[in-house]
Amino acid sequence: DQVDVTVQKSFFNNRLNATASLYQKENKNQVVLIPVPEEYGYVGQYKNGLDVRNRGVELTVSASVIDKKDGFKWNTSLNLSHNTNKVTALPNGLKQLVVGDRLLEVGKAVDAFWVYENNGIYKSDAEVPVSGGTKFNFDGIPFSYGDPKWVDQNSDFQITESDKVLKGNATPKVYG
Repeated sequence: DQVDVTVQKSFFNNRLNATASLYQKENKNQVVLIPVPEEYGYVGQYKNGLDVRNRGVELTVSASVIDKKDGFKWNTSLNLSHNTNKVTALPNGLKQLVVGDRLLEVGKAVDAFWVYENNGIYKSDAEVPVSGGTKFNFDGIPFSYGDPKWVDQNSDFQITESDKVLKGNATPKVYG
């Protein structure tokens, strides 16, 4: 499903043209790989039900800079676009889904990076937190001098996949 609204205007005997378009596109019932228990002998099952909404605006300005009747012609244009997207549904009513190194979550951008949040680096071994004799760790491997300071989102004193957050987007805010 798609809706587009476009306004176009020409100036100076059609030598300058401007166009503004707004759009919304609903991609529905797309196929995505849903993980299944490893005991089944498969990595996943393909299911329909991934819905994504894209909204955006496109602005274009074009000009006929030089227009000689039987000679040299120079036309130029500039196009700027802005797009936002979000997951509106996942198969089987799921609210979130891990696919490889990506997290798809209803209400969040489909192209968001799923990353550990960094807070600098440890400048010495003494700087690494210790609790009950156990050093702060990454999946059981203790941190030391020179390691990144990952943010412990769930405060369980270890960095695991549950400490990842959705940050930024693969698509630039404005492109053209």
